[in-house]
Amino acid sequence: MARPCLAGCWLGTLLVLGAALATGQDDDATWRQRKARVQRALQGDALDEKIEAVRELGSADRPEAVDVLLQVLDWKVPKEKAIRDQKGRIEKELDAILDRVRTGSGRLTPAERNRYGTLNDELDKLHERLATAAYLRRWATLALQAMRDEAAHSRMIEAGLSHESLRVRTGVLTALRAIPAEASIPRIVALLGDTDSRVRAAAAEALGVMGSAGPDGTAGDFAGKVRAAARDELLGSLEDPRWEVRSATVFALARWREARVVEPIVNRMASEGGRLIEDFDRALKELTGHTCQGQTSAWKSWLAAHRDRLEEIVAKREPTSDGEDDRTVIAFYGVRSRSKRIVFVVDCSKSMNEPAKNYIPQPPPPGSRPSRRVFSLSPEPTRLDVARYELESAITALSDDSRFGVIAFHDRVGKASDNSRLEHTEEMGGLEVFQPDRLVAATGPEKDRAYRWLGALRAEGQTNLYEAVARAFDPTGKGTPEDAVEDGPDSFFVLTDGVPTSGMIRRMDVILSEVARWNVGRRIAIQVVGLEVPERAPGGSDPMRPAEFLRRLAEENGGEYGVR
Repeated sequence: MARPCLAGCWLGTLLVLGAALATGQDDDATWRQRKARVQRALQGDALDEKIEAVRELGSADRPEAVDVLLQVLDWKVPKEKAIRDQKGRIEKELDAILDRVRTGSGRLTPAERNRYGTLNDELDKLHERLATAAYLRRWATLALQAMRDEAAHSRMIEAGLSHESLRVRTGVLTALRAIPAEASIPRIVALLGDTDSRVRAAAAEALGVMGSAGPDGTAGDFAGKVRAAARDELLGSLEDPRWEVRSATVFALARWREARVVEPIVNRMASEGGRLIEDFDRALKELTGHTCQGQTSAWKSWLAAHRDRLEEIVAKREPTSDGEDDRTVIAFYGVRSRSKRIVFVVDCSKSMNEPAKNYIPQPPPPGSRPSRRVFSLSPEPTRLDVARYELESAITALSDDSRFGVIAFHDRVGKASDNSRLEHTEEMGGLEVFQPDRLVAATGPEKDRAYRWLGALRAEGQTNLYEAVARAFDPTGKGTPEDAVEDGPDSFFVLTDGVPTSGMIRRMDVILSEVARWNVGRRIAIQVVGLEVPERAPGGSDPMRPAEFLRRLAEENGGEYGVR
């Protein structure tokens, strides 16, 4: 089934914004006509028409258009539970067909082939209906950013920032980052004290962008006003009880490139641990050009030696370093992390059966635990062989006080053999989830269970990356990806050798926008490893290059992109 052709096109984005600026605000008659068209489209079934309708609202530039866009930000798919139930039934039938093939002749009969094709067509239609909200939220945010009318801005600030829906509040915060509306500044500063930590983190991120330094390192007039109004409160957020807010805050302060924030960051860093050490070191490097490889004592010494020169150092940001990289927790394909709450998201699509070309095992991090080597590598290993090998090394290196999870994804529900002790969920097609109800403690018995689970994995099907990452954000499978999770993961390692070719959303730019929305208050660092990634999506089905998609998935979410 054809996918929506306009849902993620950046050229379309530019045209929308340009039209909004060029045509000006709708008069009353034009608005009534536009509103009627929009309502008809939103009540219809065609996704492309819904997208076009939401895009139109950015050109209206009226408070009434803002009201409609706030509703779109909180869009709920009609009869979503029934659709998901039907999706699950279809996936089970697809799974049964493939199991019969595997245990029988190895080939589909003509009747099975026809039924298999029909079921996949039905599944595509369900995926499109479920994906509607994601596409519309993306375009609603862009439409809000396109507005230039002060009354429209006031409606965003008054109605959007106080809306009962978290999706609306964070969506409006994202839109306001791009709008120099002075009236938004005190309202966003006030959100640093919101009761919801996700809103506090989103407010810190927004203030960081709004007050960010220009190319020459200085603040413009609007950024200067943001800093003057928010500086004390943002520095206070370094002491927030939630790590997600402290992470958002330290990167927001780094964007400002002010020498005066260096010392408070160094002082707070001494109280942090795990992944937050990496965040603080990266923020200080962005401010000063210097890194102490995450060693808090080295940063204290550096500050004592350079306190009188901070203005000069921040202005120049010359790359320097001292200390040794002591990230001794884990390494996965050479990408290292101190995190102690990790979910590994591993591609098990059919292409992972292909040979792993030019693979060179990476040395373990200094001081890490030696691997016992449950899995060995043949002279010509497959990509899945190497993935198991690397996962074993990473899991073995986890300390006993760490917690972890693993999600293997392809395009259908995996089956567990009785002797493998595989545990899986059938709610989300194409996923096999190790211990689906929680992260597990990294004890010896749990690691052994994970190794048995890894040994039973098969590479088959296509690449359902969207639903795999969505499940990683929701480890229990009982909430939604944007929900705060107590003791949930703070880091993902995503391994893939391809582009999204199945699942609810396949457009790479729409996946990026959804992950950004989920992560606005979660602050999960997403490390990405790309294995022999193709130059383009199959058949030119997506304008974004796969390597660019994976790089942005990592870099826009506080991670590192490794190419192997």
